[in-house]
Amino acid sequence: MYLIMKCEELHDQYECDVNRIPVAITPDWEKWIVKNEPTYNYEVWSYSVVEGTFSCIKNYNDYFEKGMAFYWWNEGENPEEDLPHVIAKFPNTNRNDKIPKIVEKAMIGITEDKNDFDNELDNCGYITWWDDDKYYIYGEYSDNRYSWGY
Repeated sequence: MYLIMKCEELHDQYECDVNRIPVAITPDWEKWIVKNEPTYNYEVWSYSVVEGTFSCIKNYNDYFEKGMAFYWWNEGENPEEDLPHVIAKFPNTNRNDKIPKIVEKAMIGITEDKNDFDNELDNCGYITWWDDDKYYIYGEYSDNRYSWGY
């Protein structure tokens, strides 16, 4: 059996690094993750029936996939609760890599000064813009956690 723990980072880490909240007990944690798509950091603990103990097999800050992605939210959707509409993922890339052509094409006409975007990407790890009622982001992601762009 496996215990899934939601992990909320603490601002005052005097006693521990995160607040751990039990979310589920499941016989197959990988299927549970695929089905539930958690948008929060989580740990996976394995229970040993023989020893009667739990052991952490996935730490909250270990990720299966990290990189940059191009995605959007509709006006009114909540990035804290809703997954974005992903256009493309670029695993194993980071804010220092060249901006993909698909993102550059989408940015045409948004600003005359490309340096505005370059500075935002270098400093924050994302670039954002509104187009009609959609909030576009080219930003960092890890597993199902996407930069909110603010």
